[in-house]
This record gives sequence, structure tokens and C-alpha cells, in this order.
Amino acid sequence: MTENLHQTLPAILKPLFHNPPTSHVVLAPECGGSHRIQLFSSGVKSRATNYCWPDVAIIQNREVRIILEIEQAGIVSPARIGSKLVPVTLSTYLCNEEIGCHPVSISREITLIQVVNTACLRPATRKILQYGNFEGDIRKLLPLGCVLFPIVGENTHPFDSGKYDDIIHGLLIP
Repeated sequence: MTENLHQTLPAILKPLFHNPPTSHVVLAPECGGSHRIQLFSSGVKSRATNYCWPDVAIIQNREVRIILEIEQAGIVSPARIGSKLVPVTLSTYLCNEEIGCHPVSISREITLIQVVNTACLRPATRKILQYGNFEGDIRKLLPLGCVLFPIVGENTHPFDSGKYDDIIHGLLIP
């Protein structure tokens, strides 16, 4: 059976970071939430200013501090990984019905975590090295607080917490 990272990661992260009213974990429908997470370039919610829909957002002290994007299927190229980088960097507000009708500002020190499933990679692949190089080059260019591309495979039990230690560590240590 194939693990669904869109279900597993939120199940692990929500108990660690969901502590209303100071912090909220907001989930997209594929991760168990009820409404899309929408990022906007301005406080005006419209199709013209909506830039992307991430999988998970963590709000701390009334601002978005962490965005999590999960790539579940296939061999992921740098272009596919990078598809959320520019929209997240250019967005200034998040809207989601679960947290109310008012937009929440996005911190300029936001952490973007891109999770890539490595289960379908060949044993001798150079993809993991490519991901590391891509991450390093992005860190040089973009003003994000932290950009991580943890590699998660499907070959262990879904709730084997050791498999997610790098992600959790990246969230806890800014």
C-alpha cells in the first residue's frame, strides 16, 4: 500500500503546531482541511491577485510563518519543485475560510518546506544530489527565511516518526 503524504504529514504536524489562539495549522482539502489555502499578492481577494494554493500553512502570532508543499507522485524535476517558490515569495496575504474572513499577512521571514517523495527513484539516481544543489542555489537567491526540500520515501511505516525528523527539525529551528 502506498502512503499518502498529504494525509500523513498534516497528521504529524497538527498536534505539534496547532495551539489556538497563538498558532493555527491550516490544511488544504487534500490534507484533510475543508477549504483551499489561497495566497494573494495583495489584501484584496480576487482571481487577479490569487497566486497559488499550498497544501499546509502554519500561522503563528497572526502571521503566516510556514508553508508546506507536498509533491507526492512521480519523479520531481527542479521546475516542478520551483513552481511554488515564486508565488509564495510574491504573496503577501493568505485567505482561508477556516480562520475567518480577514486575510492573514505572510511573514517576510517565511519558511517554505517542499516535501518530495523519493519512493519511485532508482537506487543509483543523482536526483537527490540535484535536489540538494537546487535547494542551495535557491537559498542564495531568495529572501525566504529557509527553503528546505526534505526527501521522504514510502518504504517505512507511515507514522515512523524518524522518517519525518528533518521536516520537524526544520520547523522547530528557524
